[in-house]
Amino acid sequence: MTTSLTETTIDSTIRAEETVTGGTTPIEVSTPIVDNKKITGKVSKKSPGIQWSKEPSPREYNAATEYLTLLYGPDIAKDYVAKLVKAPIIEFKIRDIFRSSGLSTKGISKDRVERDTKMIDNGEKLSPILLVRDRGMSKTVVARGFHHLVSVFKKDETCHVPCKIVG
Repeated sequence: MTTSLTETTIDSTIRAEETVTGGTTPIEVSTPIVDNKKITGKVSKKSPGIQWSKEPSPREYNAATEYLTLLYGPDIAKDYVAKLVKAPIIEFKIRDIFRSSGLSTKGISKDRVERDTKMIDNGEKLSPILLVRDRGMSKTVVARGFHHLVSVFKKDETCHVPCKIVG
C-alpha cells in the first residue's frame, strides 16, 4: 500500500488529494485545507437557517476545559484547549461528527436541545464546535457543542458544521 499527497487548485479552491493505492484501484480522499483562517476546500452545504459565530467565546473554551479535565486531567485538558484557541475553523459533515464520536443524535438533555433549537429558530448564532481527536480511543471527543450538534441535526442531517479540532 502506498500513499501520496498532492495539493491542487480548482477554481481558487485548494485541496489536498491523498491517493492511497491498495491492490489495483487508487482511492482519492479530499481533505479541506485552511488558508489564513478562511475555510477552503470542498464546497460546504450550510443550512440556510442556522447562523454560526466566527469564533467560540471564552466561555466555550472554559466549558471545554472542564469537560476535557474529566477525561484527561487538568494538564492535558489545558494543553488541548490552548491548541483549540489557536486552531483554525474548518467544516465537517454533521453526520461524520456523530459517527466519529460514537454519540447519539438524540441528545441527553431535552431542555438544552430545546433551548438551542429556539436559538436557531430566533436566528441567534451558535458557537463553532470544539473537537479533540482521541487517537488512543480512535474517536472524536466533542469538547464543547454537543447540544448545538443535536439541535442542528434535528434541523438538517446533511449540513456542514464549523469546528475547531486538535489532536
